[in-house]
Amino acid sequence: MDTATEVPTVWNKLAENMHLKDSPTAEVTLSELASFSFGRFQSSEGLPEIARPVVGERGYIVALQLKAIPFIEQFLGNKKVSSGSYPIGGVSAIDLQQEPACLLPNPFDALVLYVTQAALDEVAYAHRAPRVE
Repeated sequence: MDTATEVPTVWNKLAENMHLKDSPTAEVTLSELASFSFGRFQSSEGLPEIARPVVGERGYIVALQLKAIPFIEQFLGNKKVSSGSYPIGGVSAIDLQQEPACLLPNPFDALVLYVTQAALDEVAYAHRAPRVE
């Protein structure tokens, strides 16, 4: 991950917590900065240990799997919420306040969208829709 450019804290925390920062077998590529942004997270070896949660961020991560994952365990806080395989095209929507973490020992390639709570609030207000909770 190129740290010479200004990178939002959530992306630095996510890359660090997933053990991708400075890894020779991993790559993180980010979009331009906005109230939402996206990145591509990929690793040719998987993660060496469980990815810790990103603490203190208000927003959501939406992950689209670009490569099938034979095994993954997902946690919200200390509770395991899923275990098994994940197909190409699989999508997860994750509230960062629920302290998500994952065990991902296999190679992966995912497009990850980060949306702030403020951006969702603006969309809800503009469309006179209920606030996303």
